[in-house]
Amino acid sequence: MKGVVAAGHPLSTEAGARILREGGNAVDAAVAACLMSFACESPLTGPGAGGFMLVHTAGGEDVLLDFFVAAPGLGLGVDAPAPAALVPIEIEFSAEATQVFNVGASSCGVPGTLLGLAEALERFGSVGLGELCPSAALAAREGVALRPTQAYLHQLLTPILNSRAEGAALYEPAGRPLGPGEVLRLPELGDLLERVGAEGPDFVYRGDV
Repeated sequence: MKGVVAAGHPLSTEAGARILREGGNAVDAAVAACLMSFACESPLTGPGAGGFMLVHTAGGEDVLLDFFVAAPGLGLGVDAPAPAALVPIEIEFSAEATQVFNVGASSCGVPGTLLGLAEALERFGSVGLGELCPSAALAAREGVALRPTQAYLHQLLTPILNSRAEGAALYEPAGRPLGPGEVLRLPELGDLLERVGAEGPDFVYRGDV
């Protein structure tokens, strides 16, 4: 089918466009592009994220899928453990514009993206996660060369990305932020996406992840 794909990275755009060329529909293409963005734009999105999708069907129906993150801990009693302390990190966008981001375990919402994408495909798609996840998994494992915009974002968010040793090992493997043209590899993300393609997303919520 004919269509236009807009995304934040050329690989995400191409992932969606390829699905259209192969006969998929707009929802298939949107999900493919989103999955690829996990590997290309990981500081902004990923399996732990949330979102919305507005679908306009061929029959003229408008459907909004809401899979935004949810605050954890609802229903816990007064004896529940106290939440971990938030860690405030100030990001300087410019000399005149700064913003404090609170990071750490207590900043994490219950993710909705994977279930939302699966729901979108089930209701409106023509292919499944098994067909769409492998390309994104391969990109995560082999790595994606940072474009200048992504490298700038990594530089800007360095205090957050390297706030834990695990993050620093991925985003600063040489002890400094990756620059334009350098390759970001996320092998564990590749493993996760491969498993999502094979099993669906339920294990992310009920299993060992």
